[in-house]
Amino acid sequence: DAPKGVLLVGPPGTGKSLSAKAIAGGVYPLLRLDMGKLLGGGRVGEAENNIMSALKVAEAVAPCVLWMDEVEKALADNGGASDGGVVMRVTASVLTWMQETTAPVYTVATANSANLRPELLSRFDDVMFVDLPDAKSREEILKLHLAKRNVKNFKDLKDIIAATWGFSGREIEKVVKFAVERAFFEEKPVSVKHLLTAAEGI
Repeated sequence: DAPKGVLLVGPPGTGKSLSAKAIAGGVYPLLRLDMGKLLGGGRVGEAENNIMSALKVAEAVAPCVLWMDEVEKALADNGGASDGGVVMRVTASVLTWMQETTAPVYTVATANSANLRPELLSRFDDVMFVDLPDAKSREEILKLHLAKRNVKNFKDLKDIIAATWGFSGREIEKVVKFAVERAFFEEKPVSVKHLLTAAEGI
């Protein structure tokens, strides 16, 4: 059977959105479904119509990758107490579509929390946890962002790798950006000290 999709769960800044883009690979169209905007309608039934229109666009563009970003914020289980049941009806529409569509649409949903309805989790072929980077991954991320900013005078990153334990990929990028900025203002080359100071600040 053709795969339906994947749910990527993990802390913010760990590369879930980047993974969604990588899955499309520049080969298939990547459609980002902004659930917040779709749910923003004020009239009765508007949100449901919005979501169905968006899903029809995905079917028309198929084969494609449909990226539902931060899906837990839009399809959270609140029992319909505060929104007149809008979220429950929209969720039902999404669930039915994922179950019944025959169009070659691969759905990539990202979430910071796995606190989702069981019936939504069961629609995906895979649920993958995207963890904070380990030491080897932190080294690769540091090297990538240093090279991106043309900083090539580092042979040993052990101290910085240790100092960024528990950091997300996004936070490691900030370390490099802050260090480069500080070095620029001091009119000096980027040093280990600059990076360690930036890590302490974050």
